[in-house]
Amino acid sequence: MKTLFITTLLISLATLLTDRKVEEPVAPSNNLDAVKALPMMVSPGNVVAIRPITLKSEISIEEFERFVTEDFTPIFEEQVPGVRAYILKGERGDEKGEYSFALIFDSVNTRDYYYPFEHGGEASVPDNAMELWMPAHKAIFEDLMQYVTGYGEEKNYTDYVVLGNR
Repeated sequence: MKTLFITTLLISLATLLTDRKVEEPVAPSNNLDAVKALPMMVSPGNVVAIRPITLKSEISIEEFERFVTEDFTPIFEEQVPGVRAYILKGERGDEKGEYSFALIFDSVNTRDYYYPFEHGGEASVPDNAMELWMPAHKAIFEDLMQYVTGYGEEKNYTDYVVLGNR
């Protein structure tokens, strides 16, 4: 189940980042040089923090996904050093149609800078880190929470370290 979830996460990230619709399945390139030149979305050493979320019943899918694409994701890319954030949508399998929130920290060190304690939540963010984290705080706890429930339930999360060679 975890392998399926991680695979779905990576496929969803690829879909979000490329922002393209693929009508026909396309075989992966066998040109190794071309594959190596592609930007990596998730690299060895990154920390992928998964948080399940649920779309509020009164919110339309189109409205939510517009918010994610136009407002939410760019805040992290532009204003929060070392962190990217994505909303994942289950495309196949047990969680099809369900959403999760993924924070991708560039390293364990960066994750620990913002969140030094396991199960500490945002209350554990040190003052110096909070200055950098403030755009994320607003994006998550003010903007995102208008659309979803479930985020912030500290008992229901997993942080994954991406393994492999750097």
